[in-house]
Amino acid sequence: MPQTFDVVFRGGGIKGVGFVGALATLTEAKHLTRRLIGTSAGAIFATAWAAGYSPKEMQERISARADGKLIFASFLEAAYRPAEIPEILWKPLTTTADNTLRRISKLVPGVNAENGTTWGGKSLSLVLGGAVCDDTAFRTWMSDMLAEKKFDPTITLADFHRAINKVRPQQLSLIAADITDQRVLLLNERTSPKLPLIEAIRMSMGIPFVWKEVKWKTSWGAYLEQDIAGHQVVDGGLLSNFPIRYLLEPKHSAKDGELGPLEGENVKPVGFMLDGRKKMPDLPDLTESTFLVEHMPVVRLASQLLDTLMDTWDREALRQYAPADKEKKLVCRIGTQGIGYLDFDPPQEHLNALVNSGRCAMREFLDFQAKNP
Repeated sequence: MPQTFDVVFRGGGIKGVGFVGALATLTEAKHLTRRLIGTSAGAIFATAWAAGYSPKEMQERISARADGKLIFASFLEAAYRPAEIPEILWKPLTTTADNTLRRISKLVPGVNAENGTTWGGKSLSLVLGGAVCDDTAFRTWMSDMLAEKKFDPTITLADFHRAINKVRPQQLSLIAADITDQRVLLLNERTSPKLPLIEAIRMSMGIPFVWKEVKWKTSWGAYLEQDIAGHQVVDGGLLSNFPIRYLLEPKHSAKDGELGPLEGENVKPVGFMLDGRKKMPDLPDLTESTFLVEHMPVVRLASQLLDTLMDTWDREALRQYAPADKEKKLVCRIGTQGIGYLDFDPPQEHLNALVNSGRCAMREFLDFQAKNP
């Protein structure tokens, strides 16, 4: 019998491709979704789903390549230029740094130097500007995603909510971290109605040091009626990478809660968990690639730290909100072993394996639901 689910989309970079397979299996079984809560990469997929993208369309968009590289890799392509450094000076500086790193990389066995041609300039970006990459490519791509489904790229959270509710009762909430106030932000039409949707997504996926933190603008209005203009906001995964608590704690759905009441009866929660310790059915023995970025100690360490941090938060959330005797009724575990948090350009074989891993995980979840109503 078809059911309706409230869904949490965990953060996890390119691993989020697994959501496509999970959503495909869910819809093939005629199930619907209502509340959607996404963190980081989960914010991108949750938004695409709310905007009306089918799993097939999402897979095509995510799998698109430019100059042989996955579209996600373009988000890491351009170095971030600190505002105080004029562009006329910035270009020769980064070019010199890139050429120097290219010469050095040729001395590293087993590494394709061409995969790291821009990391010299990005090192300067990190030291001088506090972030590695410019976010223009992401903003352009996300704007195109919204425009393709007839949404104005500048649409606010309130207007987006009204638009998607013309189809059926739905709600999109995105998680970000306010590092000025050191708290979680749950961004939706109730908490921050004037905030542009694309800014909410950008905040949620803003991995510190990879992309510059977003400063809240006065024109975006208040957050929960509090003025937070000037506050610095980054990736929600730092504080709540698997925010299933918002679905399980009744106070959030109360009349005065951040989510508020929403039409629908007998709606079940499900958390889409990207599990780095669970093998993918198609690639059970996946090993790391030899891209230069993975051989740079600072980048490799950053990726490992992010994976550890995110998994630690997830395990804590599960212990608190989904203990062992309840986990299978609440969590769809998608195997992603071997895919790094910052691996934005995996081969097509890995993308296909992630999609199938999501399919397999959702079938397991639905089978368990059917046997344990």
